[in-house]
Amino acid sequence: MYRTHAPLAEVPGWVWRDVVFFLSGYLITTMMRLEYANTGKLSLRNFYIRRILRINPPLYITLAFIGYLVIVGVLNQSPTALGVLSQFFFFSNYMPDHGTETGLPSPLWSLAVEEHFYLIFPLCFVMAMKCMSTARFAALCAVACAVVLAVRLFNIIILGLGEENYYWTHTRFDSILFGCILALWANPALEVQPSWQAKGWQAMLAVLVIIGTFAMSSILLREGIRYSLQGAALLVIFNYQLQNRNIASKYLRWSVLQRIGLWSYTLYLVHYALLYSMQSIAPDFPPILSAMIALAISCAYCAIMYALVEKPLTDVRRRLTPAR
Repeated sequence: MYRTHAPLAEVPGWVWRDVVFFLSGYLITTMMRLEYANTGKLSLRNFYIRRILRINPPLYITLAFIGYLVIVGVLNQSPTALGVLSQFFFFSNYMPDHGTETGLPSPLWSLAVEEHFYLIFPLCFVMAMKCMSTARFAALCAVACAVVLAVRLFNIIILGLGEENYYWTHTRFDSILFGCILALWANPALEVQPSWQAKGWQAMLAVLVIIGTFAMSSILLREGIRYSLQGAALLVIFNYQLQNRNIASKYLRWSVLQRIGLWSYTLYLVHYALLYSMQSIAPDFPPILSAMIALAISCAYCAIMYALVEKPLTDVRRRLTPAR
């Protein structure tokens, strides 16, 4: 994400967002399955409290910090009350500018998509577990993904809309749902013999599919079909990777990567504003120098946020999580 918004970005931003969406769906649904298996239920109350404690405090503190940068003139932006409210209450992805001009400089549309999704999906999970298998629920999720694809195509072909598909919850939540399908249907982390096991050649083909989506230029392919192709490809890639964890496990044990993982949410919230600040303060700096300085400041901010806010709240959230 940081590299995407930095002036030296090469990989399109939607690639990283789709990966984040997919991982979010996979990880959270896996944890929901674990809780249900261990306790025979999913506590919706505890789920929503944990979610609020995870998302809201860093978000509101960071928006206040960015607002201060706007007030003192470090950031040249003129947010409106409605634009800022859309960020505080998670509807910026339905604003005409998606919060980029009328809100504070933080790309929160994707967070809004996730928050809308997790308002509904846990309820669906609880109802589904009472009357069907996880495999059947996964099949229903796949049907929902097909419906979302149809909505995107309808928007483009019939309504003449295109770019809006990128931001709206009802046209993007399938990117999260593909991760949920992996968690429900062929989850190597929970099943000794998953229902389906991707082969190496299939994972390589999936990588090529994602690379191929980089070249999609027509609006029908780019804002209609691409997200479905990427979601299906990510399902194959992560199914294979989870079966062969030794491939990446040695890298994931690096302390630097583990630290970035702990800071990732706050880094997502603050990085764009600090990049924008550096470009405003020092417009003559080489882009890579501005990006590196902004990254250093972002990491310092994240370290403080983690120590003072996120880590203490993590301990509270753990007390709301059933023992395994």
